[in-house]
Amino acid sequence: MNIGDTITGGSVFGPDGTEYSAPFTVPGNGFNTGSGGATLDSTDADDLSSSSVEAGLDQGLLDLQGCLTELNDLDKQDSWL
Repeated sequence: MNIGDTITGGSVFGPDGTEYSAPFTVPGNGFNTGSGGATLDSTDADDLSSSSVEAGLDQGLLDLQGCLTELNDLDKQDSWL
Protein backbone atom coordinates (compact mmCIF):
# COMPACT_ATOMS: atom_id res chain seq x y z
CA MET A 1 0.00 0.00 0.00
CA ASN A 2 1.11 3.51 -0.72
CA ILE A 3 0.81 6.71 1.24
CA GLY A 4 -2.49 8.36 0.28
CA ASP A 5 -4.29 5.15 -0.76
CA THR A 6 -7.91 5.22 0.38
CA ILE A 7 -9.22 2.00 1.91
CA THR A 8 -12.84 1.70 0.77
CA GLY A 9 -13.60 -1.75 2.16
CA GLY A 10 -12.15 -4.23 4.63
CA SER A 11 -9.32 -3.30 6.94
CA VAL A 12 -5.59 -2.74 7.17
CA PHE A 13 -2.96 -3.22 9.85
CA GLY A 14 -0.64 -0.37 10.70
CA PRO A 15 3.07 -0.81 11.39
CA ASP A 16 2.34 -1.08 15.13
CA GLY A 17 -0.24 -3.86 14.60
CA THR A 18 -3.33 -1.67 15.08
CA GLU A 19 -6.20 -2.63 12.76
CA TYR A 20 -7.95 0.19 10.90
CA SER A 21 -11.32 -0.30 9.20
CA ALA A 22 -12.57 1.40 6.04
CA PRO A 23 -12.95 4.17 5.23
CA PHE A 24 -9.34 4.98 5.95
CA THR A 25 -6.50 6.80 4.18
CA VAL A 26 -3.04 5.29 4.50
CA PRO A 27 -0.91 7.95 6.22
CA GLY A 28 2.51 6.32 5.95
CA ASN A 29 4.58 3.26 5.14
CA GLY A 30 4.24 -0.18 6.70
CA PHE A 31 0.49 -0.77 6.26
CA ASN A 32 -0.75 -4.22 5.20
CA THR A 33 -4.16 -5.68 4.37
CA GLY A 34 -6.24 -7.00 7.22
CA SER A 35 -7.23 -10.63 7.70
CA GLY A 36 -10.34 -10.23 5.51
CA GLY A 37 -8.54 -8.30 2.78
CA ALA A 38 -9.07 -4.71 1.72
CA THR A 39 -10.41 -2.73 -1.21
CA LEU A 40 -8.65 0.49 -2.05
CA ASP A 41 -8.42 3.39 -4.43
CA SER A 42 -4.71 3.66 -5.17
CA THR A 43 -2.84 6.87 -5.84
CA ASP A 44 -0.84 4.89 -8.45
CA ALA A 45 -3.89 4.74 -10.72
CA ASP A 46 -3.03 8.21 -12.04
CA ASP A 47 0.41 6.96 -13.10
CA LEU A 48 -1.15 4.45 -15.50
CA SER A 49 -3.56 6.64 -17.41
CA SER A 50 -4.06 5.61 -21.02
CA SER A 51 -2.57 8.86 -22.32
CA SER A 52 0.68 8.39 -20.38
CA VAL A 53 0.95 4.76 -21.52
CA GLU A 54 0.36 5.77 -25.13
CA ALA A 55 2.95 8.54 -24.86
CA GLY A 56 5.50 6.06 -23.53
CA LEU A 57 4.75 3.60 -26.31
CA ASP A 58 4.98 6.33 -28.94
CA GLN A 59 8.37 7.41 -27.60
CA GLY A 60 9.57 3.81 -27.64
CA LEU A 61 8.47 3.42 -31.25
CA LEU A 62 10.28 6.60 -32.25
CA ASP A 63 13.45 5.36 -30.53
CA LEU A 64 13.14 2.00 -32.28
CA GLN A 65 12.54 3.68 -35.64
CA GLY A 66 15.67 5.79 -35.13
CA CYS A 67 17.75 2.69 -34.36
CA LEU A 68 16.42 0.88 -37.42
CA THR A 69 17.23 3.88 -39.61
CA GLU A 70 20.79 3.96 -38.29
CA LEU A 71 21.18 0.20 -38.91
CA ASN A 72 19.84 0.64 -42.43
CA ASP A 73 22.32 3.46 -43.05
CA LEU A 74 25.19 1.28 -41.79
CA ASP A 75 24.05 -1.54 -44.04
CA LYS A 76 24.04 0.83 -47.03
CA GLN A 77 27.56 1.99 -46.19
CA ASP A 78 28.80 -1.60 -45.99
CA SER A 79 27.36 -2.35 -49.43
CA TRP A 80 29.37 0.54 -50.91
CA LEU A 81 32.65 -0.90 -49.66
